[in-house]
Amino acid sequence: MSINLQTGTGVQGFRVTRVTELKELDAKLVEMIHEKTELRLVWIDREEENKTFAITFETLPEDDTGVFHILEHSVLCGSDRYPVKEPFVELLKNSMNTFLNAMTFPDKTMYPVSSKNNQDFLNLMRVYLDAVFHPAIYNKPEIFMQEGWHYEKDEDGEFSYKGVVFNEMKGALADASEIMEAELNRAMFPETPYYYISGGDPGVIPNLTYEDFVDAHRRFYSPTNGIIFLDGKLDIEQVLGIIDGEFLGELTKGERIAPPDFQEPWDAGIRTAKYEIVPDEPIEKRMRMAWGRGLGRFDEREKIIAMDILSEVLAGSNEAYLTKPILEKGLAEDVILRAYDGIAQPWVRLEVRNFDRKDAEEIEHILFGEITRLAKEGIDHDRLEAVMANQEFLMGERDFGTYPQGLFLGFLVMDSMLYGGAPEQNLEKGDLFDRLRAKMNEGYFEELLRQVLLDNPHRCQVILEPSIEIGEERREREEARLSLEKASWSPEKEAEILKAQERLEAWQASEDDSADLEKLPHLTLEDIEGEPENIPTEVKETSGITVLRHPIASGDVRYIRIYFDIKDYDEDSVPPLSFLAELLGTLPAGDMDGQEIIMAEQRLLGRLDFDLLVYAKDNSKEASSMQFVISFSVLDSKLNEAADLITKIMNETGFDREDLILDILKQCRQDKMRSFIMGGHSAAMHRVMAMSGSAGRLQEQISGYDYYNWMVEQEDHWNPEYMEKAMTESLRTVMSSNDVTMSVTAGSDFDETAIVQKFAEGLDISAGQSAGSQTMGNAGESNTAENGRALQTLESNSALQAAENGAANTGANFTSEGIVIPADIAFTVRGGDLNRYGSGFSGKMQVAARIIGLAYLWNVIRVQGGAYGTGMSAHPSGMISCYSYRDPDGAASLETFKECANFLREAASEGLDLTGFIIGAVSDASPLLTPRLKGAIGDGFYFRGVTWEDRCKTRQELLSTTADDLIAMADAIEQALAEGGICIVSSQEQIDAAKPDKVLQI
Repeated sequence: MSINLQTGTGVQGFRVTRVTELKELDAKLVEMIHEKTELRLVWIDREEENKTFAITFETLPEDDTGVFHILEHSVLCGSDRYPVKEPFVELLKNSMNTFLNAMTFPDKTMYPVSSKNNQDFLNLMRVYLDAVFHPAIYNKPEIFMQEGWHYEKDEDGEFSYKGVVFNEMKGALADASEIMEAELNRAMFPETPYYYISGGDPGVIPNLTYEDFVDAHRRFYSPTNGIIFLDGKLDIEQVLGIIDGEFLGELTKGERIAPPDFQEPWDAGIRTAKYEIVPDEPIEKRMRMAWGRGLGRFDEREKIIAMDILSEVLAGSNEAYLTKPILEKGLAEDVILRAYDGIAQPWVRLEVRNFDRKDAEEIEHILFGEITRLAKEGIDHDRLEAVMANQEFLMGERDFGTYPQGLFLGFLVMDSMLYGGAPEQNLEKGDLFDRLRAKMNEGYFEELLRQVLLDNPHRCQVILEPSIEIGEERREREEARLSLEKASWSPEKEAEILKAQERLEAWQASEDDSADLEKLPHLTLEDIEGEPENIPTEVKETSGITVLRHPIASGDVRYIRIYFDIKDYDEDSVPPLSFLAELLGTLPAGDMDGQEIIMAEQRLLGRLDFDLLVYAKDNSKEASSMQFVISFSVLDSKLNEAADLITKIMNETGFDREDLILDILKQCRQDKMRSFIMGGHSAAMHRVMAMSGSAGRLQEQISGYDYYNWMVEQEDHWNPEYMEKAMTESLRTVMSSNDVTMSVTAGSDFDETAIVQKFAEGLDISAGQSAGSQTMGNAGESNTAENGRALQTLESNSALQAAENGAANTGANFTSEGIVIPADIAFTVRGGDLNRYGSGFSGKMQVAARIIGLAYLWNVIRVQGGAYGTGMSAHPSGMISCYSYRDPDGAASLETFKECANFLREAASEGLDLTGFIIGAVSDASPLLTPRLKGAIGDGFYFRGVTWEDRCKTRQELLSTTADDLIAMADAIEQALAEGGICIVSSQEQIDAAKPDKVLQI
């Protein structure tokens, strides 16, 4: 229930200080202050069913210990009102949340939650407020040891450092891009908190003491230093009554931390650092070099957006001003230009990746010579206008995939308000782009280029060198430090450390008191809808094309996908088809060169993607169709022009520019390598799925290690004649498909007939194609994913397939593999096929996977083992997979996975309460979906042959799960995991410990 709040109005301990209209959001922004504590609050009052709450504290690092990152983890490990070990995990088990997490930024820590269910929303808010204001960290030092760091003695008597954040940051700082960003910040901001790594440097984290840890909470987590953000249709009196009556009313005013000081401009000169590569990776042409430049202040929004536009124009594609001359001369593989905002003092990073040391001077000369020329002679206004049109579209669309819109609105509010700016500063476009277009004609962008990149006194340069030895040197330093520390211990000190380890292990192994668990707020099954969300899908035939019509309100934006069924292929032809999807839309087509194509896409479209997806009919183990997909979003007024552009790309793209194709190949290979280092569990899961079954093998050829290996082979043995022929034949294969399906997501008032006919003519699609199944697709059930949120990775090409189809396969020929990466942590997967052992997928299996993931693996692998993440996934094909993420002991986790079935049997036999796990499984299966994603998911159900009845059946299976059901599944789970496949992605040392049958290199 909304009330009419005016400036000066008092409500539930708060006073309204300002009310602002937000016309583009059809909302009011209400600012309040809590009278007693001076906590600030912002509410975006609008008709939004999904409600969002977040509390944010300004947290300014004073060293590299990662204290605020450790606090972010730790305050969610129990509180005064909810004295259980893992309230966060209990909420994952028992909530219908649409978002539940916490995050550490360079200068703030944010705790956001959201839910469509009002009672659930209030429950989440209560738990988070008690967590941040009354955490158990003051009387449970074991929390600090678990989440931050501690000494641990193993069975061989050797000591090591352990801790969740410690291992998380080992994984994060294995990435060259993360190292470069940290080095640039150090160089540019030596007198500010931005100098430090807010997440923590593993080499420094062990400097943090428990006393300093709790003192940081005492100083920075006062209500006076906090800002609460609310979004959606709320009973604001009820919400404020809870915040004041149950929390703030009993707290006292504290210190409001001042915003970070601004770094005075200075020239930091040239610095060097190193990053690790694996021994078999060529060291030649792996140098990286970046220039940092100060941009200005947080409240210079026009300048920040203008720099975003310049970044895209200068280095947003291989045809851009700065990228093209570097690539044409073969000096490097990529040029990156990015503006970093969301902080008090935004800055710019210009980086060149993968070049030879001897070419550094020439690269710098070319880049800054081109920047000087552009500043003097001018930038093509058509290029600027094209980028502005695209950014204006995306800013107005506000499509954040499966993440709540309110979450990102909260980010935007904090990006200004935290530093003393207006909370609405970043929320609406207003006349921003009109102003920029006017200034474009006055030389504004050229002057900005000169000020920021050329004549800027706030500057630095960082050179990043590849090293095979740096990883071993890092490990030796850690061992040497441990040896020195151990040598300094008295017998009494060592005994104290061992006692602390014993207390930690006892606490981790202990079970929460049932009375304490009851104190946590819970939903009941009566709060859960018995049916999944409906996605309307009308199947018809127009101009020889099967049309999937999704009548879903989307304003004046149309979401269109065109599917070409690829029937005649072998596995060797799949990687070229996948690479074709990377090339289309970037190469010359007909009378338009590559830059003209890119500009037309930006001017006409919001998004344009080319994908290769695999679907398994009826959730079977084998691929039933492979679809080449064109997907795009477009305003209704530009639809016809967009259709002309896309048909030109498909009909007239040529592949005779070997230089352009080789550049893209190198960039794609590097991107894929980085995905192994940053998210190796996904690569490992693909490998296990590919060990049997055509769907999994095809997915590997499309986006996994096999595809990566194909790219490496093409680069190492570059043959332009082969590549031109392969791409030409691949495009011919797509265009000769006689089975084309077109999907349209738009409001019910949109008539798609004309645009379908236009594409049918433009793509020369013959009439009389089969309309296929008349399935009505609906959105809803999906497998669990990392961190418990299905479909969160829908934005990547392969992840859309994985979420819709499960990317699963079953059969025989399982094995074990390792993939070597330059990182001290591991990503592991053990998986198997339930169908081979008399079971299979059902809604009940989703509950079993959730129980195993949150009640067993979380405790053993994350809490006790120190891994950053772990879980179990159940795929519609019947494939199950257990995984760990940034894991200090991958071999141990692979063994732990074997015990999942035993845990499930015992827990079910002992009367485990299933209610919360069922509710959480329903939540996982019900992610937030934008109109764009609803259409894509509906298409997936159509191609897989999943009916509304199938989905309702799965939901009812889930809701009716019993202990007997779980016990009945345990044998199949045990056999599938024991006899299935494994993959570990890690250092050579960890892989050796796991002893896989085969070891692969990146």
